[in-house]
Amino acid sequence: MIEPSLEGLASLIRNIGGSCTLLNLRDGYLIAGTKSGKISCWRVSDGSNIWKRGFDGPCNDSDIFGPCIYITESNKVHSIDFADGRVNWTVEFEGSVDLISAGEEHVWVTSSVYNFEIQDFSEGAVYQIDLNGKRTGTWPTEGRAWSLSNVKGAAYLGLSRPRCGYGIISHKGIEYFPLGHSSPVTVGDGNCINGVIFGHSDGGASQLVNGEISTFSARGSSATAIHCSDGWIIGLENGEIRGTGDFGSWRSKLEGQIEGFSIGPPLGESPVLWASSWGDTSKISLFDISNGEVILKMEHSDRVSHMCGSQKVICFGDTKGNLLILEAEVFRRRLQEFRPAFVKSGMESEMRRKIRELRQD
Repeated sequence: MIEPSLEGLASLIRNIGGSCTLLNLRDGYLIAGTKSGKISCWRVSDGSNIWKRGFDGPCNDSDIFGPCIYITESNKVHSIDFADGRVNWTVEFEGSVDLISAGEEHVWVTSSVYNFEIQDFSEGAVYQIDLNGKRTGTWPTEGRAWSLSNVKGAAYLGLSRPRCGYGIISHKGIEYFPLGHSSPVTVGDGNCINGVIFGHSDGGASQLVNGEISTFSARGSSATAIHCSDGWIIGLENGEIRGTGDFGSWRSKLEGQIEGFSIGPPLGESPVLWASSWGDTSKISLFDISNGEVILKMEHSDRVSHMCGSQKVICFGDTKGNLLILEAEVFRRRLQEFRPAFVKSGMESEMRRKIRELRQD
């Protein structure tokens, strides 16, 4: 069976001038960053570019809170006005910065140091910055933080060797705790409802809720992606996906390494999970979130590095610098019109490309 292409179903395609390293969607606007340091804001409804900023790069991570988007770039953290792209402040650090999470009173930032002798990240640090750009705290960490979750104002860290386990930074300072798996944490996500979920290098998972840890069995392949909202989903390097909590309890398998998840536009009334995987090409798969059944698969020739979505739109960024935006109504209409012979000839894709170019750039 011929699978529809991501490009053929997209409402808009734009290029951001470098490999996509961050993607954020809010209130009908999409902010994308690149390895080369470019940051752009796009209006989803018409594809127009609202503002651009250029830094040295690479851009690593971002978080939106209130009127600002906070971005880690090389050894700096920037606070940028979401509406007009004005840089409110920049804080510079001694080493490279990785992850960021913003809250009502402050911003948490992680950094790391690579040890070539052991071929791993052996140490790192966590910084606290107030919303005016003043550094208010620094905590060295034993091992690199591979995940950062801001829960009720405290920073929850998923750690690599030698510590593994997790750390919490609060008014008590930094505290370390073990997890149900002794292998390093590779991914993590969290919120105030489901607590914090950690994925491990052995494919296992640990869930932390109100100080209690639940352990989920290892699957023999490193965890590469995780998503936490009403339930949680974990994806592995070997293509396995596992869902639990309010998402239902199920397992599925895709070709290639799982790259990311997002809740996106449904095909019917029920919400669906969108997942990206990478082998020789990228595959975008839609799952029935209650049972893990694959509803639809799409393909894309370049590697999809980031994705984010809502009930009305879902956006993808790839390593060639392309942004692909799928709007719910357009996506469903084009899917209904999908005819394999027409798509295989390339006629439909070419026609849609020309229509997209007529829309405002």
